[in-house]
Amino acid sequence: KDEETGANDRYYWGASETCSLEGNSLNCELITDDVGVQWKVTKIDEEHDFATSIAPVTPSGRRLDDEYEQGEDYENVFTLQGISNLECSKQSSKITSPYEIKSISCSGDSITFTVTGHEGSSSVADDFKNGAQGMLCTDGDCPSAGPSELNFYVDFNLKFEVDGTKYEVKNFRVGQGTHKDEETGANDRYYWGASETCSLEGNSLNCELITDDVGVQWKVTKIDEEHDFATSIAPVTPSGRRLDDEYEQGEDYENVFTLQGISNLECSKQSSKITSPYEIKSISCSGDSITFTVTGHEGSSSVADDFKNGAQGMLCTDGDCPSAGPSELNFYVDFNLKFEVDGTKYEVKNFRV
Repeated sequence: KDEETGANDRYYWGASETCSLEGNSLNCELITDDVGVQWKVTKIDEEHDFATSIAPVTPSGRRLDDEYEQGEDYENVFTLQGISNLECSKQSSKITSPYEIKSISCSGDSITFTVTGHEGSSSVADDFKNGAQGMLCTDGDCPSAGPSELNFYVDFNLKFEVDGTKYEVKNFRVGQGTHKDEETGANDRYYWGASETCSLEGNSLNCELITDDVGVQWKVTKIDEEHDFATSIAPVTPSGRRLDDEYEQGEDYENVFTLQGISNLECSKQSSKITSPYEIKSISCSGDSITFTVTGHEGSSSVADDFKNGAQGMLCTDGDCPSAGPSELNFYVDFNLKFEVDGTKYEVKNFRV
């Protein structure tokens, strides 16, 4: 608000994960062959403008990894001892800018990440931790809050064998961090493992499996070797997360949700999420109802968090609805809905159930 005229004046902010603030300037990392320079974005008096220039990197600016030469690629091997015939499908990933993950390959018991450089950032660590139920590292004492910085992370769906039996794990994240060796001064790489479907118990992650072998879990254990975890198939323990006791594995269950007062309902799914290892098998809309067919029911904070993300208003069908929304949900679906009321057609975008 302009104090003299009372008018609303517009102005701008600039920001980045790869820019540091120094006085009235942002010093930003560049992707360029011109090593040792940065993009300097400076505040000036004009309301809608910044001044910019190319300037030498200053001590307060973030630098490229000193150990690595620009333009080189570097392999990083992470091993999950105890498995074989590993296959991996990348779901998401992030690496500190300006570096890139050039390739990922999985075979035997190992994952090889080829990257253009290594540098830790809180942004990568925050995304790695988001929604994770359990986190474990290969290096020394693992902070219960997880890593403060990571070089990169990748979220995988994994398929592997143990003693000839095939197993599958959804959304297992692997992240790489760096710490300074106090004796040699060298940068040592180490790894974190995490998942929305793994719980931490001591020095092990107990992870849900998609398998016909009921009552077992994948146990991922910290060992002394820097880049490795040991793994095994173990019985589900009382502290581990279990399949829904009300439902038999392999069965499908219908759930009907009704919006009284409408007719000729049509729905188009935009996104969805269900607590692993369950699946939403089908969704049908007709009349005034939506029918969800799922393989089981179990609440998780991860599903609830995605349901709430960006929502302006939330309402529940049960008792008092917490203003903060649900703490756990079995599943949710985001719909575009078309329906009629008294013969008039209407449409609602991004209505979540």
